[in-house]
Amino acid sequence: MPNSKHTKEAFDMLDFIIVQDMFMNETAKKFADVFLPCASSFEKEGTFMNTERRIQKVRAAVSRPQEVKADWEVVCIMAAAMKKRNYLTSHLHRTYGMK
Repeated sequence: MPNSKHTKEAFDMLDFIIVQDMFMNETAKKFADVFLPCASSFEKEGTFMNTERRIQKVRAAVSRPQEVKADWEVVCIMAAAMKKRNYLTSHLHRTYGMK
């Protein structure tokens, strides 16, 4: 880890650390209070903006494991835990045409 002393000091100042990654890495093992598995780019559906500022549609090439949530699902679960569920889901419905 680059400048690990500085990084450790910064993490030690935090009360709570959530790591979302595809794999449980050394940083997550050492510092995370909660680890959230995320989908790889091959398991994701949606859109992204590339470096040329073009929006591209992505379709999943493979199914993600059952315990892995899509990024938007993680945000919804966290919003619900913070009592912000209706605000967030109403925005997702308008943005993505979800029902």
